[in-house]
Amino acid sequence: MRSQLCAFVVGGCVACSHTSEATKADPSVSVESVRSAIAARNAEFARAIKAKDTTAITHLFTEDGVLVVPGGGFVKGWQALEPLWADRLSKASFLDGSVTTELLDVKGDIAVEAARFQWTIQRGDAPAVVRTGRALTVWQRGADGSWRMLADHPEYDPVK
Repeated sequence: MRSQLCAFVVGGCVACSHTSEATKADPSVSVESVRSAIAARNAEFARAIKAKDTTAITHLFTEDGVLVVPGGGFVKGWQALEPLWADRLSKASFLDGSVTTELLDVKGDIAVEAARFQWTIQRGDAPAVVRTGRALTVWQRGADGSWRMLADHPEYDPVK
C-alpha cells in the first residue's frame, strides 16, 4: 500500500506540475483561490486540533482519505481516522500552532501542497515543547466545492 500511495502522490505531483487549461480558464479554480481555500482549511485544522475536535479534524479529510501516520503506518477513511485522532489527542494537547503552505500545484479538482507546520505540544504535566515539520498533502475538491485531504503525510523534524 505504501508504494501505491507514493505512486499516487508522485503521480499527483507530476500531473499537477502545470496548471491545466481548464484551471486557467475557470477563475473559481485559480491557484490563488485554491491557496486561499486551503489556507482556510489549514486554519480550521489548527483550530480543531487545539480544541480536540476529532469530528472536525476527521471531516477535513475525504471520506476515504489516507493519513500516513508519523512513525509508520496508514489510516484510511473516517471510521478509522476519528478513533486515531481521539487516541492521539487523549495523550497530548496542542496548545498553539499552524500550517503554512510553501508550494501548491493545482490541476482541476486536485491540489498538491507542500507545507511546513509548527505545534506547541504538551503531554500530561510535562513542559510544552515546540515541534516543527513538513507535510505533503493531496487535496481534492468535492462536489460541494470544499477542499478536503485525500492523502496527508506529515513528518516531524528531528528533535534537537
